Amino acid sequence: MLAKQLKSARLNKKFTQQEVADKLNISRQSISKWENGSSTPDIATLKVLASFYEISIQDLTKENKQLKEKISRNNETIHTQQQKLANIRKYFQKARMMIGGFY
Repeated sequence: MLAKQLKSARLNKKFTQQEVADKLNISRQSISKWENGSSTPDIATLKVLASFYEISIQDLTKENKQLKEKISRNNETIHTQQQKLANIRKYFQKARMMIGGFY
């Protein structure tokens, strides 16, 4: 679905793939892959595309289970990494306190 939405949004603005690529500094091949469904843009690029096409990200992604799953996985990864970082910070804070106690 995302592929169709991206292509439709581009055609509604009467742009060629090359014109979009030039304006957004993205390769035409990437745009082609996104529009034929062989790959998907990352979230940051999706935001840029939505803004460029003057539509919401929700309109681009509606009924796109694959992209919703990717977003969900990314959010889970971010949460996990944040938890790991918090644990590392706690560890170093305790280590600093222990080292400080020896002086």
